[in-house]
Amino acid sequence: MEHESRLLRGLKSSYLRLLIAIDGHPRAVVAAAAAVCIAAATTLPFFGAAFLPEFREGHYLVHMSAVPGTSLDESFRLGQRVTAELRRDPRVRSVAQRIGRAELSEDTHRVRGRSRAAQRGGRRTAAG
Repeated sequence: MEHESRLLRGLKSSYLRLLIAIDGHPRAVVAAAAAVCIAAATTLPFFGAAFLPEFREGHYLVHMSAVPGTSLDESFRLGQRVTAELRRDPRVRSVAQRIGRAELSEDTHRVRGRSRAAQRGGRRTAAG
């Protein structure tokens, strides 16, 4: 047998009285719900964009793979060539490079080289 607290019994009783009161007034219920939604919508401009993460819409990842056994020095040299090519493009603002992977990495795909390019333009972006 389930034991209900006094608070829960009081809430259920109040809720039942409310349901009985509004049962015969569907238009009033819809109007009240619409008013609450409109009131909530009017508060949206005051929230700003603080709840949204920074989007990296101008960022692109370039993934490169080399044959197994390629040294880190060779991977770095290949990455530098790609970086130099990306920097020639006037739309590219910055390029970052990562080579290898952590020894105890849980990444199942072996990373040999990765570059990130941030696009120039009106958006505030950061490469990294």
